[in-house]
Amino acid sequence: MNNLLTSREAAAFLKIHQDTVRKYYRAGELKGFKVGNRVRFSTIDIDDFIQRKYQQEGIRCCTEEKTLVTTGLRSLTMEKQYREALGLTTKS
Repeated sequence: MNNLLTSREAAAFLKIHQDTVRKYYRAGELKGFKVGNRVRFSTIDIDDFIQRKYQQEGIRCCTEEKTLVTTGLRSLTMEKQYREALGLTTKS
């Protein structure tokens, strides 16, 4: 289903600041359209934006090998990056 969101709702959905949503819109990275003097964002366009961000960052979504941890499934790659960022020893 294609819903229309305000910049505030889009920001909440993406878990980023509303100003960042506006920045992505002005830069042409996030599609939106004007209704009067307000911008609205399609949930389909937001999903496309997310997929492009994954591709730009070289992240494979939901296709990496996973490991089961007490809080659920976690990517082995993300686990390694997390440990390295915290300066913890990593398992090879």
